[in-house]
Amino acid sequence: MKSNKTTLALFCIGIFLFWAGLYLYVPILSVYSKAKGASLSLVGLIAGSYGLTQLIFRIPLGAASDRLGVRKPFVLAGFLVIIASCLGLAWAPTPEWIFIFRALSGVAASVWVMVTVMFAGFFPPDKAVHATGLLSFLSGAGQMAATTAGGWVADQWGWIAPFAGGAILAGAGLIFSLPLPEQRTPSANRLTLKRFLHVATIPTLILVSLVSALDQYSFHTTLQGFIPLYAADLGASATVLGWLTSATLIPYVITSLWAARIGARIGEKRTVAIGLLVVCLAVAVVPWIKTVPLLILTRIIHGLGRGITYPITMGLSIKSVAQEERASAMGIFQAIYALGMFAGPTLSGIVADRWGMSAVFWTSAAVSLGAVTLLLVGSRYLRGRS
Repeated sequence: MKSNKTTLALFCIGIFLFWAGLYLYVPILSVYSKAKGASLSLVGLIAGSYGLTQLIFRIPLGAASDRLGVRKPFVLAGFLVIIASCLGLAWAPTPEWIFIFRALSGVAASVWVMVTVMFAGFFPPDKAVHATGLLSFLSGAGQMAATTAGGWVADQWGWIAPFAGGAILAGAGLIFSLPLPEQRTPSANRLTLKRFLHVATIPTLILVSLVSALDQYSFHTTLQGFIPLYAADLGASATVLGWLTSATLIPYVITSLWAARIGARIGEKRTVAIGLLVVCLAVAVVPWIKTVPLLILTRIIHGLGRGITYPITMGLSIKSVAQEERASAMGIFQAIYALGMFAGPTLSGIVADRWGMSAVFWTSAAVSLGAVTLLLVGSRYLRGRS
């Protein structure tokens, strides 16, 4: 590619703005939904709708991208959908409309499949984990900056302002992404149904996807669902809700840059297991936390565990997959883990209505522990087969 460094820099800015647009309003979304009249079950469903549409769209979009041999049109469309979802959320008069437009934001996030593969195309195949580590840093940085600002923006200019700001950020990201060159796949190498089915049955891909789904269960239950509500009950302002989200994302961003090095030193799957155990601990202690500063501390610990877990599982999902099949592999990985993004907040809303908020955090911790068990047992089984 011409001006490879300039192109990569533009792409990095676009990725940052992509996630900033999606996350500017996240710190206040559950509280905003409850203020509009949503029950805890509906709050959970609204948070889960973001994962539901990703579960539905990620595999078809990834397969379509591989089949057509293009990435860029999908990426640009993603920015447009973010703008539409943000404006819709700003307008939404009832919780049901909030559900619809939050679900639309999940459609936008589904193009992350193509963003990931397009970005990885700037690096050699053996650097897949390194590329996804950098990608996790950029996405996390965008989320961190947006959530830090989002609560403050709501305090300064009202509940609607973060949604309008998200649309503006996505519009800027679209402008930065327009000059990106297309990474076309030669027609002879494009995906067929037979090759897609082969990719869909790669054992390592299925294992790391399921592990990541369980990790996403805990992450989205807490970050986008019930930690903000728990903090609001402790007296946190909208600005503090932004700090809470950032307290998770700052250590996540930092450790994601080191995930590949840590994985290379002690083993990638061992690193993932350690990260999941850290997450389990951070979530399990929440019901005993009665002050906002201590709650922030648990968020920092959660972010540290997440930062060494997610980048490695994402890298492993495409590490041994051919370039022309990577969008399909990434689509499968992200669709399976989107099941956790949907199931976590949705089921936790039901749990909260029936057994209270404490049960939400304990079940999430148990799910993280289950992810460790699945990883260890699954890895041993795959070694035995080989």
